[in-house]
Amino acid sequence: MKTNLKYVKMDETQYWKEDFLERIGTKKVTAVYIFDANRRVRCCEITPSYEMYLATNYTDNHLNDDDYEEFEDSWRPEGIGEVSYFHCYGIDEVAKDYADKEDFEYNDDDETEDGESFYSKMVDASIDFERYEMHLL
Repeated sequence: MKTNLKYVKMDETQYWKEDFLERIGTKKVTAVYIFDANRRVRCCEITPSYEMYLATNYTDNHLNDDDYEEFEDSWRPEGIGEVSYFHCYGIDEVAKDYADKEDFEYNDDDETEDGESFYSKMVDASIDFERYEMHLL
């Protein structure tokens, strides 16, 4: 199956501790997820979902070095590549094309029983997004 990588930005401020955000002077935290729009899953329901991989988080303000390090430590390393599932109908409206998606090739024949091959590719794409695509935001 041909891949169609996309990304979406989501306001995730509500999931962060208020006192931490206040201390670092941030009012909004945005998460960026990447996903293959051609790969839909059903999580024990009829409504299809996308398997989405966390690429990065960022704040609405510039952080000094110490605050930035603490912010980064708050969600890494377990955060990058973390898988979440969101219904397709809400995501399709706000998704944007992943700029370097031509470099991402995946063949379902390469899939291992546990899906590890696809997962590894998506984690790599998440890391690449954070390194090279942040200027798109």
